[in-house]
Amino acid sequence: METRLRLADLRVTDANMKSKRDDIAALISKEKFISRSVISASFSLVEAFLSGLFFAARNTKALGRRCCDETFLAYAEGNERKAAFKERLDRIVRFASGGTTDGGSEPFKSYIETKRYCDAIHHTTPFAWKDLEAGQQLLSLYEIKSDVAALCVPLPLDCVLALSSWIYSDEEGSEIAERCKKLREKIGPWQKQHHQR
Repeated sequence: METRLRLADLRVTDANMKSKRDDIAALISKEKFISRSVISASFSLVEAFLSGLFFAARNTKALGRRCCDETFLAYAEGNERKAAFKERLDRIVRFASGGTTDGGSEPFKSYIETKRYCDAIHHTTPFAWKDLEAGQQLLSLYEIKSDVAALCVPLPLDCVLALSSWIYSDEEGSEIAERCKKLREKIGPWQKQHHQR
C-alpha cells in the first residue's frame, strides 16, 4: 500500500511520465516484487498444509477428529504425491467435509482459479503448460501487482480455515487455524483500503 500511495503522490500524466520515469520504474519494480513475494508465500501455505494433512493421515490414520477410511488412506499412501494439486485438494475437501462438498466449492474454486498467478511465478514459461495456452502464463506474470495480491491473499487463509473447521473441534482447534484467523482479521482493513483507491 505504501508503494501504491507513493505512486499516486507522483501524479503521473502522459505529459510528465518521461521526466518521472526513474521514480516510477523503481516503485513499480518494488510493487511487483512485493506482490509476487506475497502471492508465493500465501499459496505455499495451502500446499504445505495439505502435505501436512496427508502426512498426518498416513501416520496417525486420522485427520484431526476424523478417522481415515481405507479409500482415503490408500490415496494418501499411494497416489497423493503423484496427483495434480487440484485433485489432492479435492480429495482432502471431500474427506474433511464428510462428502458434503468438494474442491469445486468456495473458497477452493476461487483459490484454484487464482493459483495461476503463483504458477506463473514458479513455473514461468512462454509455452503451453498444463491447461494453459502458449503465452498465458507470461500474461499472468505481467498482471501481478498489488491488486492481484489483495485478491490472492485471503483465499489460502479461507481454505485452511474451512478445512480446519471440518477436521478439528472448536475445543482442540489448531495453531495454524488460529494464526490464519488473526491474519484474516488484519487483511480485512487492508483489502478495504486497497479497493477504495
